[in-house]
Amino acid sequence: MATLQKRIPIINYVQNKWKLTPKVAEESYRAWLNGFTSDGKIPLKDFQEIYDTAYASQLIPTPVPVPKVVNYTLLDEVLKERR
Repeated sequence: MATLQKRIPIINYVQNKWKLTPKVAEESYRAWLNGFTSDGKIPLKDFQEIYDTAYASQLIPTPVPVPKVVNYTLLDEVLKERR
């Protein structure tokens, strides 16, 4: 997790922006961090579940095959260079 020195300004921003108590702002920050992955990728199966649910709920007109809309090629190249 980020150091306290780095966390405090972010938590303060969250608290002030959305008028939250310090405790709720910190809990929100922790929940937000849990949404990140170490490589910046959302698993394709998770994307597919989102699109399938949207289609089943008639929020989108047709099924969406994730490989047609998500491409991690560039991100993979960047990650490869960082190793």
